[in-house]
Amino acid sequence: MEKNELCACPNLDCINHGYCDKCNSRHLKTAHLNYCNFIAHLPFMEDSIKASPESPTALRFSKLIEARNGAYAKLMEKHSLTPEGQKQKLEAMTNYSEH
Repeated sequence: MEKNELCACPNLDCINHGYCDKCNSRHLKTAHLNYCNFIAHLPFMEDSIKASPESPTALRFSKLIEARNGAYAKLMEKHSLTPEGQKQKLEAMTNYSEH
């Protein structure tokens, strides 16, 4: 399987889908987390929310998580993607690197 086929991002219409270098470049320009970085940082954000639920940081993280999960859910529905399939792609992408 090619690396671009492993991409777990549900935004299949993106011209950078599966091309990590272009995806990272685009998201750095727009100052938004891409899908992989969002997933990688999600446990940290959730832990921060649990530690201090009423803090300004927790409230921002909560809104970010809610918005992202909503957007990703719509994209998954649009492209008939399943949570199980996304999990498999994330695992495959995680194991793609040789080091």
